[in-house]
Amino acid sequence: MNNLLLNERSLIYHLRQYRSKRRLHYFAETESTNEVAKKLCGDGKGLGAFVVSDCQTAGKGRSGRTFCSPKGTGVYISIVYEISGKEPNFDLLSSLAGLAVRDTLFNFFDFDCKIKWPNDILLDGKK
Repeated sequence: MNNLLLNERSLIYHLRQYRSKRRLHYFAETESTNEVAKKLCGDGKGLGAFVVSDCQTAGKGRSGRTFCSPKGTGVYISIVYEISGKEPNFDLLSSLAGLAVRDTLFNFFDFDCKIKWPNDILLDGKK
């Protein structure tokens, strides 16, 4: 991932290329992209939010587990969608998101990524 430039400007450019209507919230560092997304939802500004950070100091994953995400070791993203209809299967949704990210990285960058259950994306053995 060292050859990918991650910054607010490049993310906005790529989102526009694919006509995404997502609202980007980019942070060089944040405690947790999930916590930022929750706060945006609480403020009524969450729907369509795309929260991205290079670094998380108190990342939160499944079941509230915390982890450290040092700069330069990954890309940390939380996306807010509205789910309507029947009760969603969040475990399945999480796994499908991992598959979608893996397929996108392969199709656009020819990265042969692997998935570590349930949705961690690994490139050359690194998240």
